[in-house]
Amino acid sequence: MIKKKGNSVALLSLCVLFPLLIFILPVTIPNNLSTYMQVNPYQKWVLEKGNENELISTVINYNSISENSYKAIKFERGEQISLEYSKKLRGKNSINTNDTVIVITSSEIDNILNTLQNQSNILEAELTCGLSGEKEPLVDEAGREYEYAFTKMKESETKLERSRQLFDKGYIAEEEFETAEWECKLNNIEVEKYSAKLKAVKSGSKQSEIELLRAEINSVVSQIEKYSELKKQLTILSPISGNLISGTGRDTILTVIDVNSMVLSVPVEFSSLAHFVKGKTIQINLTDFDVTVNGLIISKSSEVTFLEGRQIVSVNVLIDNPGMLLLPGLIVQGEILLNDTTVKDYLLNKI
Repeated sequence: MIKKKGNSVALLSLCVLFPLLIFILPVTIPNNLSTYMQVNPYQKWVLEKGNENELISTVINYNSISENSYKAIKFERGEQISLEYSKKLRGKNSINTNDTVIVITSSEIDNILNTLQNQSNILEAELTCGLSGEKEPLVDEAGREYEYAFTKMKESETKLERSRQLFDKGYIAEEEFETAEWECKLNNIEVEKYSAKLKAVKSGSKQSEIELLRAEINSVVSQIEKYSELKKQLTILSPISGNLISGTGRDTILTVIDVNSMVLSVPVEFSSLAHFVKGKTIQINLTDFDVTVNGLIISKSSEVTFLEGRQIVSVNVLIDNPGMLLLPGLIVQGEILLNDTTVKDYLLNKI
């Protein structure tokens, strides 16, 4: 009886002391986090057509929202444009940064540049005549410019009236009528400009005429530089390197995806967030592919969401794409290999 009682006391003592020893001694256990993760590309560039006669270029950086960029090239109604894909891209599945993708030709910009260049040539010739002391050629040239502009204005007014009648009867679209109206306004401005010039040439002194010509030349040169820069911007270069995908939708022209690196969106319980410090390197076992990779924690969500009653924060981890196995949009199962933790801390975190 005494022996059985002693065994019971020893067993009871062991049951009490064992949990205490586990809490006191530095006994550690693996502290891994099993979860599902969404795969995003490091960068993506989308070129698409907008609803307001524009091309929209958007670069999305999944590692940082602040680095996203957006650009739109807008064209006027009635303007004729053509898009020519770079011949170097034919048959290619990838593209490098600053490779030419598309060259856009705008009828409006080309016409304006041709007109400005002609104006510049005429003004330079007039300035030469003015410096040589001949006033009559300046008056004659200004008169021809005014007559030409006046004729164009009358033609555009006739065209506008005809377009108005057709539009009122529903025979043409509103865009076509607005184009005719826009052309008429431009031609009226031209008439006013050349009328003022003719008056100044006829009545002005020699020195004032030369100063007027020089001012006009500077103005035209400035406009030529402006529209030449606009034309240069119509050559679209790829802002990133990656896989080239032709348009996947009605308005999408092309997409470039950088798949050399991937950003994993990892859902982490708020109680475990202390293990995920920005700039820290962690190991991730991609169980679907039986491969372990190093990942760099690049950002954390600034808000908490609830998933099945748990408080979840999204953590973005940058990894190399092992063997190009990962594709954007995949949901993969994995295990985050964290530092071992004591039994005490593990149990306390689970409470």
